[in-house]
Amino acid sequence: MTTELLLIVSWTALAILSLICYVLYYGLDSRAGYVDGMIPLILAAAYMMVLAAFIARAGSV
Repeated sequence: MTTELLLIVSWTALAILSLICYVLYYGLDSRAGYVDGMIPLILAAAYMMVLAAFIARAGSV
C-alpha cells in the first residue's frame, strides 16, 4: 500500500466520521452535543500528531 493511498483513505474516513458527528450534534442535548462535537476535533488533533511524527521521522533518515 502506498503512502498516498493510505493518506487519502484516512482523510476520507476522518471526513465522513466528522460529518456524521456534526450532523448528530444538532439533534442532541447540550452535554451530549458537547461530547459529540469534540470527537472530530480530538480525531483531527491525533491525526495531525501522527502525521507530524511521520514527517519528523522521514526527515531524520
